[in-house]
Amino acid sequence: MDEAKADAVQSAAEAVRPVLVLSRFAMDRLLRLRAILGRQREAERMLYGQELAQARALLSRAIFILYLDCREAGVGAEALALLEEARAASGRSAGAPRSCPAGERRSRELGNGGGHRCVC
Repeated sequence: MDEAKADAVQSAAEAVRPVLVLSRFAMDRLLRLRAILGRQREAERMLYGQELAQARALLSRAIFILYLDCREAGVGAEALALLEEARAASGRSAGAPRSCPAGERRSRELGNGGGHRCVC
């Protein structure tokens, strides 16, 4: 009887082990996605013009890859919520040009009266 219990415990442990690895992978991807969204927020504040356009291109690729990883890991809904939260926090509306803080600061430094509209 002890041998049967030991086999049952071992098979249960083996069944749970892949779930724990998947859970760690999913958590890792969500944390990486959150970190890169923070970096994107910093880039929006600090960069302007061509530098901002390059940063957006690179970051959007990384964000997309991490989102796909999150979907594959079974946490796509959580990843989508993070993306929506970041989009709402940035105040970006689809397709509308907007002022970026770095560009506004640069315009003030140059004496343009703060009329910078970032479309990159």
